[in-house]
Amino acid sequence: MIKLKHILNNLSENLQVLKEIDINKNFEISYVVNPDVKELQRVLIKAGYYIGKYGDKKDGVDGKYGPMTKAAHVAYKNKLSSKNFNQNRTKLSQQFVADVSNSDISKEYNFHKIPLGSNNYRSAQIPVTVGGKELLGTIIDDYGIKTIIRLNGDGRDSRHKSSHPYTSIQSEQQLANSKGVSFYKLSSTRDQDQVNSLLDSGNVLIHCAHGADRTGGNVGGYLYANGWGDTKKIWDYTTKYNGWKNLLKNGTFDSSYLKQAMKFGVKSIAHAKQLAGLK
Repeated sequence: MIKLKHILNNLSENLQVLKEIDINKNFEISYVVNPDVKELQRVLIKAGYYIGKYGDKKDGVDGKYGPMTKAAHVAYKNKLSSKNFNQNRTKLSQQFVADVSNSDISKEYNFHKIPLGSNNYRSAQIPVTVGGKELLGTIIDDYGIKTIIRLNGDGRDSRHKSSHPYTSIQSEQQLANSKGVSFYKLSSTRDQDQVNSLLDSGNVLIHCAHGADRTGGNVGGYLYANGWGDTKKIWDYTTKYNGWKNLLKNGTFDSSYLKQAMKFGVKSIAHAKQLAGLK
């Protein structure tokens, strides 16, 4: 009984914090860590709203007011039960992905310029539209993209995060055609030479679902073929955008990842561990 009373009091105090934050703060989508957002996330989680496995502890508390946190926040304020939110959180969060600003595209979609100065970019799957707002077309216009290389497929492989809508090959190709942009659906394991040729021509956006493993291997292969750096330099560059180091630590870096890393000179899993500074 005493323990239950303590839990209820603790929850009551946290809900009061949420009320004060709602009154005093006006949160916008942001990837800057904010202590107030961390407190908000803790309260939402304690109230039963699942907002993902973000943050150092993978508990959803990272201090960033992204689409999922905003969706949960809005649901709480609108008195939508945590059960209903959790069942529909993907759909509910998608409406706020459209609020991501241009300055946060790199963090939301792993969007980055590729070295060697040919106006080439790499990314995760960028939706054609989000919440009725054109997105991929805006990226094409803003960054002067003339060619898209897609390394991912359809189905589950046609989106980046659960908060992003699916983007079929057909819909992406149709958008590219309407913009006068060349579109290529290539294999990440068989088409490295064609990837290199297209990137040499410049103004390319190359992507897979997450912009991490397949994109990392092919961009790494391109940089390696063009003498941008040795295997160690390209390993360090590539692993800024993927989780290969953690995969090596937990023993799940398998032959599929190695096949991508071999494109820039990694010889074996043991060699990958050496490059990662692991024994």
